[in-house]
Amino acid sequence: MEDRPQSAPSANERATHDAHGQSIAAWATVGVLLLGSLVLSVAVIFAHWVWIAVGALIVLAGPVVGIALSRAGYGAGGAKDSFTNSPHR
Repeated sequence: MEDRPQSAPSANERATHDAHGQSIAAWATVGVLLLGSLVLSVAVIFAHWVWIAVGALIVLAGPVVGIALSRAGYGAGGAKDSFTNSPHR
C-alpha cells in the first residue's frame, strides 16, 4: 500500500505539470520566434522586402529549432533538460 493519499499526484505527474513546458527547447523556440517577429516588425515599418523575407525565415526556423532540441533530449522531461531534472525546483 502506498503512503500517499489517492488524490496526491505521483512524482511523474508533478514533474510534468510543474514544468509547464519550461525546457531548453521551449525557451529556444520562443527566443527564435521573438527574434523573427522583431525583424518582421521593423522590416514592415520600413517596407523592406528582403528583411521581411529574412524575418519570415527566422519565424519558420523557430519550430524546427524546438523540434530538433526536443528530439535531442532538451524538451520537457528529456534526459538533458536541466529544468525538469533539477533537484532544486
